[in-house]
Amino acid sequence: DQYICDVLDYSRNARLEVEYSDIDIEDVVSKCFTELKFFHAKDREIEIAQNLEIKSLRSDPLRFRIIVNNLLSNAIKYQDPKKKIGKVSVRTSVNDEKNIVLSVEENGIGIRKDLIGNIWEMFFRGTNRSAGSGLGLYILKESVNAIGAEVEVESEEGVGSTFKVTFSKAEFS
Repeated sequence: DQYICDVLDYSRNARLEVEYSDIDIEDVVSKCFTELKFFHAKDREIEIAQNLEIKSLRSDPLRFRIIVNNLLSNAIKYQDPKKKIGKVSVRTSVNDEKNIVLSVEENGIGIRKDLIGNIWEMFFRGTNRSAGSGLGLYILKESVNAIGAEVEVESEEGVGSTFKVTFSKAEFS
């Protein structure tokens, strides 16, 4: 059950010390997508594209997995049933400040502008279209904060969303 997984992630994130090690970004993304596709996208075709300019980074593996898992979970869960094919794009790049940026873009239902400010709150759900717990983005934000990263979102209702996580303390590995 996703709710139990969310509570476990919340608990681990809250009580475990941050520990940095080398992370294979492609491996984490592939494993998370494979697991999530089985749970959320049984009856829907979803194309996933990876454009990983940066293939690895030095960060906390637990928090990185929580971040990727929650971003991909939402990208799959909130696909637009009116669109023939769901699309999820995962990219890594280096910004002007030499920080690593992980971007997840999808063509889902999008988030209403008036709700964007609330999506990081515990138990907040922007739609009733899925059985989400309202914990995913809250836990993602807590994980991002724990490792000194930043997260931002751009979204348009009916078009889709792009989430960007900037790893300011990350090191290229």
